[in-house]
Amino acid sequence: MAVDQVQVTLEASPNAGLTIGKYVSQIVQAQSFTPTKPSLTGISFYKIGQTGSPGNFVISLRANNSGNPAAAVLASCTLTIAQFTALPVGLNLAPMAYTVTPGTLYWIVVKDANTSETDNNYYSIGYRNSNVYAGGSFNQSTNNEASWTPNANIDMTFMTHYPSMQQTINVG
Repeated sequence: MAVDQVQVTLEASPNAGLTIGKYVSQIVQAQSFTPTKPSLTGISFYKIGQTGSPGNFVISLRANNSGNPAAAVLASCTLTIAQFTALPVGLNLAPMAYTVTPGTLYWIVVKDANTSETDNNYYSIGYRNSNVYAGGSFNQSTNNEASWTPNANIDMTFMTHYPSMQQTINVG
């Protein structure tokens, strides 16, 4: 598996993270990107940690809808809290397969599957508090995707992956 799009610059504070699922209103984070390869095999995110016992951690691929993530999920990976907890701090792969169109804007959406969280149950993932990734932008929803707010000063820490080898077998 090889890397296509990359933004791995972290915020200076090692414990600073974007919160996922915090508050009953459900914070959802999204980062757009523009692939250059036609196949996606996974998305890596930077795990900071979790507080309390949030619901399932869900990272999904979405199409673009007028500068926001579309509602329809194209591909996704769901981790239970036990699976998330077992991951080391740092970049971790969320495997998913999808055929993308190079040059087209897509969104990585990260959310907590439990829609009734509290202030004490949430995930934290890496980000940079400056616009370091030129291939996309950052949006946040504080009301479980009812609306999105762009933030030009933040980029999520991520990598997109594609198959590194393709083999053609001629038969006959």
